[in-house]
Amino acid sequence: MRRAIAGDAKAFAAVYEKWAPIIFRFLASRGAPIETARDLTQDIFLKLAERPELFHPDKRFSSWIFTVALNRLRNLKRDTFSRSFTSDAALLRQHPSGHVPAADNQVDEKNFLTALEAALEQLEETHRDVFLLRYKAQLSLAEIADILAIPEGTVKSRLFYALRKLAEKLKDFKPE
Repeated sequence: MRRAIAGDAKAFAAVYEKWAPIIFRFLASRGAPIETARDLTQDIFLKLAERPELFHPDKRFSSWIFTVALNRLRNLKRDTFSRSFTSDAALLRQHPSGHVPAADNQVDEKNFLTALEAALEQLEETHRDVFLLRYKAQLSLAEIADILAIPEGTVKSRLFYALRKLAEKLKDFKPE
């Protein structure tokens, strides 16, 4: 990103190729409809291309870009609260990697994913955000703390309680 700020178009293209799909999946996993997630991702990177100085090189790019994406989504949700943001999220959650499981496992997996989605929706937003950043976006605890502007200990605590609540709600799926 430092090279992109200096005007290197190839460096910006590399940043976009790596981070745009990650940000898109993150936005979709947070409940944005597929088209909205695409639009927000494009808007974020368009603004960054137009004004790369918005990124401060003393910060971690991953923390910064996730913070920007989360804030953009929160603003959109606040501004358009009557829209449903969950319609396409279930589709992306079912097969985020594009891998379709064997037919005999599809029913169990579908039931689990439906139950997981319902359990995630019942979590407090603070717990859900930490869970999704950790397990969907695969960020470190330090990166999550940076994104959410909270101490790392708070991230650990929220993750602990999120996992405990999810485990309780999904106990029927625990293998014997």
